[in-house]
Amino acid sequence: MREPLRSAAANLVRSSGGSRARVARLAYSRHRLAHAEATDNKSPTLQPAQLDPNHYNPRPHQSPFRTQTFTEMPTVTGGHVLQRFFTTNKAWAQAVTNKDPNFFKTLAESQNPEVLWLGCADSRVPESVVLAVKPGEVFVHRNIANQFHPDDDSALSVLTYAIEVLKIDRVVVVGHTQCGGIKASFDIASSNDGGANAGDTPIGRWLKPLVNIAKSHGLTSIGEEHGIPKLTVESVRRQVANVASTSILQNTWAKGRPVSVHGWLFHLETGTLEDLHVDIYPPGNE
Repeated sequence: MREPLRSAAANLVRSSGGSRARVARLAYSRHRLAHAEATDNKSPTLQPAQLDPNHYNPRPHQSPFRTQTFTEMPTVTGGHVLQRFFTTNKAWAQAVTNKDPNFFKTLAESQNPEVLWLGCADSRVPESVVLAVKPGEVFVHRNIANQFHPDDDSALSVLTYAIEVLKIDRVVVVGHTQCGGIKASFDIASSNDGGANAGDTPIGRWLKPLVNIAKSHGLTSIGEEHGIPKLTVESVRRQVANVASTSILQNTWAKGRPVSVHGWLFHLETGTLEDLHVDIYPPGNE
């Protein structure tokens, strides 16, 4: 049983696109940083990049939120990887300000999102990019394998704030293909003891509900090719039900608020969202 648990974290990395080349680049960057610190006892500084606003946002009449492609990001060479982000952030903020001088002033005053997105922490599923929306349009909670545990105070707090303070009426649970958490859960369920000891690590405890779903639906008997996609969808279905069963939703419905919960799937292979038609509406509004 230990083997599936030891490989769970590795599965998260592999399924998240963690290639050897990427690991090698990270290791090389760390080597250069360590060398620089040993040489002059100072962290390497990043020289200001020569940023071309037209390269970052090539069409001034278009929104930097919805039209920018990844290849249009400014290229910054050398320096620490974290310092690079300050340069790209500065270019992004300037592009937004050029387009809408009052955007950040207005953003700082309040937020009025219409949707709560409950998604996976996977770096390949950034909700604002996937939906092509501006900051402030979507309230977000993300974790490993987009789960909503009934006893998770973090998720419950987000749901409470979204519904009671921000007055959001639409909650979406968004799963995605090639999810490392789903793959790890399937592997644990497929182990010799069926995941009997899966709760002896933080990741094991977190994935235990997914392991149970895989076992209760007999998904390990049909193999990875068919079992993992089914587990992905069944997980979304379960999380939608978990959200709807909270006292937060039940009390909100009792007050007549038309809050609804929906299940979606993001396909990494195409960059598109699929409506799974897993929807729960207030009683009497189905």
